[in-house]
Amino acid sequence: MTSRRYYPCRSTERLDAWIANPEAEQNPRLESTIEYLATLNTDYNVALDELDMVRYENQKLRAWVAHGVEPADEEPVEDPANAPRRKKARYNDPEARTYIRHHED
Repeated sequence: MTSRRYYPCRSTERLDAWIANPEAEQNPRLESTIEYLATLNTDYNVALDELDMVRYENQKLRAWVAHGVEPADEEPVEDPANAPRRKKARYNDPEARTYIRHHED
């Protein structure tokens, strides 16, 4: 068993993530720790998306101040060196949750 088994995993361009179920482990605190991790991971991903929106708005405002021209309202150009972007996550979005996987695939 690897040390990364209980890290949140996400498929490319997906909002939801999963964590392995700790049923086989003998540590009674691990299950509540995994549930806590799933909640924190969900909130963390939504917060990162909100920060991305603020960064983008900041870039637009800086360009406007520097050039005196209001920029077009378009999405930022994606850097091909980075992973593809996921859909935007929002709080209470059921698709953006981190789940505990109850069986091994």
